[in-house]
Amino acid sequence: MKLLVLILGARSGEYQEIIKNSLITWGTLKNDNIVVYNYYGNHDKNEIINNELLLATNDKNITYKTLLAFQYALQHFEFDYLIRPNASTYVRLDKLYEHLLSAPRQNYYAGNKQTINFVTYVSGTHMIYSRDIVENILKNIDISFEPQWTDDWVIGKYLEKNKIYITEDIKHYLLINNWPETELLNKMYNLSKKDIDDYIFFRCKTEVPITQQEYKRNDIIKMNYLHKILYA
Repeated sequence: MKLLVLILGARSGEYQEIIKNSLITWGTLKNDNIVVYNYYGNHDKNEIINNELLLATNDKNITYKTLLAFQYALQHFEFDYLIRPNASTYVRLDKLYEHLLSAPRQNYYAGNKQTINFVTYVSGTHMIYSRDIVENILKNIDISFEPQWTDDWVIGKYLEKNKIYITEDIKHYLLINNWPETELLNKMYNLSKKDIDDYIFFRCKTEVPITQQEYKRNDIIKMNYLHKILYA
């Protein structure tokens, strides 16, 4: 079984720093059957350089960028499942691999289920598709009328419309806070491995208001602490 992990990235803000930290924490959990890349737009052609998939599109249209990354993946990689986490998602790759060993190899669509605007879909925190689902999406999806929505919602709407329903609701552990709220971080330091060992995915996003963008998000602090708890 082969897994391909494509981390949604952007050149703006702190995303590159967060992704770099992902690769030296949970990214080290990969094995020979797990490949991890982060993908960016704003490049002159589609190519891979080191651990980056660079795409000939801009970073603003997230859905188109994701579909272009999926297209490149189908053309250049062997994989049974494609996993698309956000930059601020911590992924336990070893536990994910073990979990997917018993999952269906076809028609598999999983993640953290939610409903927005009458569409039930999996959150962009972690989207998981079997290869045939990725092929189906690229062959048939039309995103021209909904550019305002992000990739998770647009893909989810397409799948639901075509009666491809969520196979498995895989919940994430929520570590999200508004800057400069410290209550969550203080609570985090009291976590033990036993508290979180059942989870595969962790949402580490920090909401920083536009008016306070000079302050750093604490996503990296959360990821580092999770890694220490789980794998030290």
